[in-house]
Amino acid sequence: MNDSQLQRMPWAVRATLALGVAASVTANILHAQANPISQAIAAWPPLALLITVELVTRCPCTGVHSASSESSPPRLSPPSPRGSAIATWS
Repeated sequence: MNDSQLQRMPWAVRATLALGVAASVTANILHAQANPISQAIAAWPPLALLITVELVTRCPCTGVHSASSESSPPRLSPPSPRGSAIATWS
C-alpha cells in the first residue's frame, strides 16, 4: 500500500462502521413495538457503540500504561473473592 491508500483507510473504516450502525439502528427500530419510546430504546445500543468507538479512537494513549520505563506485558490480577468472571489488568 502506498501513502495515499493508507490515508484513505480511516475513512473506509469509519464508513463501514457507520453503515453497520445505520443498518443495526434501522433493524432495531423496525423490530421494536410501534411507539416512540420503544423505538428510541431499541435504537440506542448501536448508537452507544458508535459513540464509544469514536471516543476510544480519539483518546491519546501514550504514557498511560505504566510509570516504569521497562516494557513488560500486563499481568492479570487474581480473581476477586466475590467470584467475578471478569479479569482485571493490573
